[in-house]
Amino acid sequence: MLSTDDGLDTQASVRRANLRRALQLVFRNPGTQTRAGIARSTGLTAATASSLVAELIENRLIVEGEQAASTGGKRATTLSVDASHHVILVLVIQPRHADIALVALDGTEVDGRRVSYSVEDRDRTLDDAVSAVAEEFGGRLLAAGVQLPGTTDGRVVLESVQLKWQNVPLAERFERVLGAPVLLINDVDAEAIAEAGMEESPSGYRLFIHLGGGVGGGLSRAGGALFDELRTRLAERLSFHRIPALVPAELSGNAGLLGAALRARELT
Repeated sequence: MLSTDDGLDTQASVRRANLRRALQLVFRNPGTQTRAGIARSTGLTAATASSLVAELIENRLIVEGEQAASTGGKRATTLSVDASHHVILVLVIQPRHADIALVALDGTEVDGRRVSYSVEDRDRTLDDAVSAVAEEFGGRLLAAGVQLPGTTDGRVVLESVQLKWQNVPLAERFERVLGAPVLLINDVDAEAIAEAGMEESPSGYRLFIHLGGGVGGGLSRAGGALFDELRTRLAERLSFHRIPALVPAELSGNAGLLGAALRARELT
């Protein structure tokens, strides 16, 4: 079962955290990760690692693959991401159109489409598009990531000059239709995450600058720590109207919104 930490006791929270760690290890090393490798990386017992893997397989998040190379004993079975069932909805909202993609857990695009609208019918068109996705993929939808211009706390569009939105509870609105967690993210933040995620082992700081209808910037650091003082100094030096919050480069998926959306759905 997939859920958040709310209402979980300590034991269940620890279990959920260990499931997430095991899943991330498979995402980072698909086709080579093993139960023994998970046990070594996490410090858990072999029995606990096997139990975690069994639950992840039952939830159709990972699958068993071929046997690993022999190291002298019994050959271990490799683990990979299960790309055959769950999908992530990626919705990129622009002032005059929105791009929609359904992405498998290995990053493969399963379906893609674009919807166009005017300012007057934008809300209705977006709601209809999300409803169509829910009808077609509802049983397979794991989570959704929504990328848009403007500031957001992940749940509410606090302000978007381009979309003329202010304090719009968009995540809750889409969740009612999709029946899956929805994460909102600033468009430049998403691009900065994707840029950082293109490297196998991201390290150091990255300043991502977007020049379009406006000027935006995103700063990321491997490991995901936030550095407000550094962000403030950069904002003053570059004279940006707004520098989005520092975003983590540590991804649980392949890149960008896929990684962000996967973090929105936690395991219990």
